[in-house]
Order: sequence, then C-alpha cells, then structure tokens
Amino acid sequence: MKRLRRWLFNGLSLVSLLLCLAIIVVWIRSHWAGDALIFDVNLATSSQMQRIEGMVESANGEIEVFGDYGFAPPDPAAVSFDFRFEHGWPNNFWMLIFNPTLLHRAGFLFYSAPGSGFVDHAPVTRSVQFVFTFPTWIPMALLFALPIWRWIVPRFRGRKIPGFCAACGYDLRATPDRCPECGTIPAKPINSI
Repeated sequence: MKRLRRWLFNGLSLVSLLLCLAIIVVWIRSHWAGDALIFDVNLATSSQMQRIEGMVESANGEIEVFGDYGFAPPDPAAVSFDFRFEHGWPNNFWMLIFNPTLLHRAGFLFYSAPGSGFVDHAPVTRSVQFVFTFPTWIPMALLFALPIWRWIVPRFRGRKIPGFCAACGYDLRATPDRCPECGTIPAKPINSI
C-alpha cells in the first residue's frame, strides 16, 4: 500500500509539474497573443430553455474566467453545444474600469451583473454574468507547490547537522549526552573522540 501511495504521489507531482510548465508557456505567450477557450450550451426542457456560456481567456499575464447563465422560453430548435478555441490580441479588462483599485492593477477582478437579456434573440427571464480575473502566477504557484513538497523538501528534512539533535534540531553543544528539548539520546556524543 505504501508503494502504491508513493507511485500515485509521484505521478500527481509529475502531472502537477507538467501543468505548471504549460501555464508558464501560456503566461509567456499571453503577453503578445490572447487565447480563449469558449463553450456555449443551450438546453431545452418542456418549460424553459437554459443557456450556459463560459470562457477562459489568457491575456497580459492574467487569466479571465467569464460566465453567463440564464433561462428563456423553450425552443427545441435552439438546442446546441459549441466548444471552440479563439485567438486574438490580448486585452486589459481592468482598463474598462474608470477608477481601478490597487487589486485591479495587480490583476484581480470580480464583477457580477445581470446578463445580456437575450438567448439566440429570445428574451431571457433570468440571467447572470460574472467575470473573475487573476494573475497567472497564482495557479503556477499552486501547481508548483506539490513537486517542491515531494522532491525538494525531503532532501533538506533528512539532513543531520553535527552538534544538533537528529529528532528536533535542538543545539546540543551545552548538553551533548541528551537533548533537553525532546529527550533523545544521541548515538554518539558530540565531544567524544
């Protein structure tokens, strides 16, 4: 079981590291090109039509998540599912704000409002839009934490520094026979030759 857990943890660390490297490439690319993954889903039931639209865009070192969710009168002809990739010039959404705050300038933005009001030219009864923007370094840091914790931290954790307790790291120069912090008896006293 321990071996399986180690293999699984190593695999997740490798996937996390590869995703982190992919986000680094997207971050570098986002300074001269804007890329967006867009999906649009229209589902019809007997009483209403539900529309879900979303976009994840990378531009100017930021990731923007956009969503629009609404209901309209039923129309079976309008049922659709669309998923596409678009490419264009990067934009700065926060520049549309007249008085940007320090958080907006740092790349953070959350905006929510009533939606567009139409789904395929039919009036929407309820619709909500939201935009959430954050800097690209946040997912990079989160994805890079697992490989660091798995492969780099254990290299420093197991080091035994002469003159310090192997269990807790307490300085043993004053009491070489026993650690006063945790009570561990060193294998060989420090002052012995």
